[in-house]
Amino acid sequence: MPIRYMIRPILRGKTGLFDTNLPLAQTQDAIHLTVHEHREASILDVSSVRKDGLSAFLRFLSIMPEIKSGLKVMTRRNHFSSRVVFDPYAAAASAWIQGRSAAEYLPRYVLDYLKAALGYSDSREWRTSIVLCSIATETLLAELYEDQFHKQAPDIPLGALKERIIDSSRQRSRGSALPSEIVDWIDKVNTSRIGAVHRGSRELSARDAFDAHRGLVKIALWYYYKSQSAPERTTSLKT
Repeated sequence: MPIRYMIRPILRGKTGLFDTNLPLAQTQDAIHLTVHEHREASILDVSSVRKDGLSAFLRFLSIMPEIKSGLKVMTRRNHFSSRVVFDPYAAAASAWIQGRSAAEYLPRYVLDYLKAALGYSDSREWRTSIVLCSIATETLLAELYEDQFHKQAPDIPLGALKERIIDSSRQRSRGSALPSEIVDWIDKVNTSRIGAVHRGSRELSARDAFDAHRGLVKIALWYYYKSQSAPERTTSLKT
């Protein structure tokens, strides 16, 4: 049997040695792997966040004599195209939530929701992944609302809660409680949420889940970095 047929099962995700997304938590790096079928060779596209990640992956492949003998690096370069640079995002987020900085800055519930959402995304269950991100985002905005206005957040959908925060800030002449970039990310999460909740509206894709993941991370980082830099105060919550 040709060696290429023996190697392919090793390289295929889920049933083989490698998954599509490989988080490297210890080095806070990530790898995205795509295997292309060809009758004469197994061709891999490997994307990593850092150069060290790709080098480590190549060293690992070289440990196996069957692979090392036919291993050939065709191209190796930096990419700036969005078609490529976001490929390792899911693995990078997975590695990051296992790291120290995430544990220091984000509450456990955000990390748990994001971890679960990434897991469902790996299984191509976009709808569940998006819903989990939207729940976590709604919880974040409810917390922001209560911190800002010292009363219980209304039980309303994500988009309506965003508008309530903006309107309440204007009424109290506090300026905008949400930077424009954060508003844009809330809108992206909400758009994905609407597509996930209304099943017949349109077909969901990996891009919808990706926007929900990025939105949750961006909003959470902004809010909790902001919260930790704010002066400490004690307030009561009106119900």
